[in-house]
Amino acid sequence: MKKLTIIYSPQCPWNTHFMGEITNWASSHDVEIEEIDVFEAYETAKTYLEKTTIGFTRHMFITVFVDGEWVPGHPGNPEFKTHLLKALGEATDD
Repeated sequence: MKKLTIIYSPQCPWNTHFMGEITNWASSHDVEIEEIDVFEAYETAKTYLEKTTIGFTRHMFITVFVDGEWVPGHPGNPEFKTHLLKALGEATDD
């Protein structure tokens, strides 16, 4: 089982939509989904974000990790779904 972690800011009104899409895309995979509100779980979010090019000090609304590895891009970008499915182990056509 893979662990999919979504770190998000509740201030963005689209994040509920994006989290639903991510959950839908991952539904055919054996994954545990964890949602981390960056304001409610600051230290946990920081441990993930410090290891990425995003960093913790930059403005961030939503980002995703699979087994602790950052999935690049934003869920609003069509390429993100391909990156996510590849991280979950699905063969893609890229």
